[in-house]
Amino acid sequence: LALHAVLAGLWLWLPKHAERPRGAIVLWMLQDAALSGLAFMAWKQLGWMDEGFAAPLLLLGAANLALVKPLRARLGDRSADLGLIALTAAHLALALPVALAWSWAGVSWGLLALCFSFAASLSEDDAETGVKALHFQLLALGFAILASLRWLVADADLWSPACLTASGTPFFNAAFATGLLATLSWLILARKGALRILGFLGVEGMAHILIPLEVGYAFAKHGADWRQAGLAFTFLWALSGAAHWLVSLKRDGAEGRALAIAGYVWLAFAAMKLIFVDLSGAGMGWRSLAFLMVGGIFHGANQANFSGAVTLGTVAT
Repeated sequence: LALHAVLAGLWLWLPKHAERPRGAIVLWMLQDAALSGLAFMAWKQLGWMDEGFAAPLLLLGAANLALVKPLRARLGDRSADLGLIALTAAHLALALPVALAWSWAGVSWGLLALCFSFAASLSEDDAETGVKALHFQLLALGFAILASLRWLVADADLWSPACLTASGTPFFNAAFATGLLATLSWLILARKGALRILGFLGVEGMAHILIPLEVGYAFAKHGADWRQAGLAFTFLWALSGAAHWLVSLKRDGAEGRALAIAGYVWLAFAAMKLIFVDLSGAGMGWRSLAFLMVGGIFHGANQANFSGAVTLGTVAT
């Protein structure tokens, strides 16, 4: 395997050939993925501990990082930097959960997403070096998607009432940490750059599931059943929708329209959940409480600052 990697590298770069190699980084990424996969198969055949495979993954990641400078000299620019840094980050993202436990995979991917998104927010395009903020944004997007999917699929069983009865302390558990890191990464991506729209959609979806779910989980830990704890979704969606709508009145252009649309969407979700879930299956006391909370939010937002043709009171009615 090591000889194959050396030969592939020499063949791709042709260090003594004057012509600039084309497609080198793509072929090298395929070679790296094949090498990692075959190495893991060999590791399993030898019967060694799975946790120990983190060491070869880290070595491969370090090798990719060490290749940045030689490949710059060979290509004459920094066009291969993104691919090599992505390979390094991928090896690190796999090594951490392999060494610790796969339950920490989401946390490690969320941390990488947060680091790349923060780097993207600080970086500026450099025509001389070829470094672009979009490179970091793409890496952040990839790891934010991984962390979000890990949280949605493995940590939050949204299709079952059992999602409100998981183990751990509310707001102080690995599942919430994974969701929080992913949400912060989406938030930073939404601030600026070419991926602002994707970042806005990501933070809207993650935040409006993560926070109500954890609040509902806290209520469930104190004895509330899943229907009562589920009122957290209704209340927080209505509150967030009203806040989005009010903030949109003070913003111009596309940003204001996006906030207004998001506000109407979350208000609609809150109203539908109130009618079809909360009021249909809860007792009289909980029905009254849900109706008063959501109705109060609609009325308060309507009285706070209204300058449109359709009032929130009409929507509530």
